[in-house]
Amino acid sequence: MAPCRSARRRVWGLAVSLLLPLASTSNPFEGVDYLVSSEYAHHVASSVEIVGGEQTELGAKLFAASKIPTAIWLDSMASLPKLTRGLEEARRYQRLTGHPALVVVVIYNLPGRDCSAQSSAGELSVGELSRYKAEFLLPISMLAADFHEVPQACESSQPC
Repeated sequence: MAPCRSARRRVWGLAVSLLLPLASTSNPFEGVDYLVSSEYAHHVASSVEIVGGEQTELGAKLFAASKIPTAIWLDSMASLPKLTRGLEEARRYQRLTGHPALVVVVIYNLPGRDCSAQSSAGELSVGELSRYKAEFLLPISMLAADFHEVPQACESSQPC
């Protein structure tokens, strides 16, 4: 097995073992409204204006896309505030509507990620697992615990 692939399997195991205690035994996708990020909707809305507004064919399609739920991609340690904002937004939505708002999270900041592709390589090397755990995974698990009333579905990029 290639060293890169073996290292990714170790990182994947670490991520799963740290986050597994947060997993619910019930299906997180049942009976919830998926979070539609206002941050994402704002970015799409600016594109609607660029193409001439909602009355244009492309503008109407973009406007419809702004209503589609998206996952929060965590591809670096600097991206962690996106998770905080998403969880806060979901909490506000739940308090306002009385419906649970599911936050879908994709953990894409794996040490040694895409080690053969320089353009999408992870920010940490496989040798930095303790830093990865302390500065990335533990803050995610702490945020998830702080927002325990917000349904969360967490997925990590799997090793190839």
